[in-house]
Amino acid sequence: MIRSLKQKKFRKQEQAFVVEGEKSVKELLTGDFEVRKIVYTTRMAEAARAAGNIECTEVDEQTMQSLSSLSTAAGIMAIVSIPQRQADFSAKPGLILALDRITDPGNMGTIIRTADWFGIEHILCSEDTVDVYNPKTIQSTMGSFIRVSIHYVPLAKILEELKPDYEIWGLDMQGTPIGTAKSNVRKVIVTGSEANGIREEIAAQIDKYITIPAYQENPHKKPESLNASIATAIACYELTKK
Repeated sequence: MIRSLKQKKFRKQEQAFVVEGEKSVKELLTGDFEVRKIVYTTRMAEAARAAGNIECTEVDEQTMQSLSSLSTAAGIMAIVSIPQRQADFSAKPGLILALDRITDPGNMGTIIRTADWFGIEHILCSEDTVDVYNPKTIQSTMGSFIRVSIHYVPLAKILEELKPDYEIWGLDMQGTPIGTAKSNVRKVIVTGSEANGIREEIAAQIDKYITIPAYQENPHKKPESLNASIATAIACYELTKK
């Protein structure tokens, strides 16, 4: 069953996912996630003892490696129930992130970690954005998935519903330089697919496009675009400091 959770269809079927690593497992135990089981090796016995009443099973190193999604197993993992979270914005947070068709697990994890760093509590995702519970995504969040709520929603519809209280800003190469973009209204920042950008029905909801200007003496010698997670991080920095 643990091995099957590497695949999305079985995570959905079991309503569970796997978290690996001592730090992330310890953080889980202090949060509101339901931890079903801890699996550990002898070298992580002390960390497993912190699990209290949670069922724990010791395995040998070879078995742990066969269960792990990592090239070198961390020695401890937790099997965790997928939480059922509602996208409640009644408190009207100042900044929300929205992701359209982000498909790379590493990018997704880095964006979640970035949101956590800047105190952003909610990320809205199109339904075809990579699964947050993908093992590579969970690993790259470095535990931040515990504190950031990820919502898979019909994104265009939800953005339309948020518009009375929020401006919708999209990241785009042709947008206004972010340093000069000004607004005192709460914002949703939309990051689109690196390959395809923001899709048409979501673009219809965007009030303003912003860009991260390249700093190049020769404007003809620069890459086509920034990595999606890096662009999102810079936007978070610029907008939270304002």
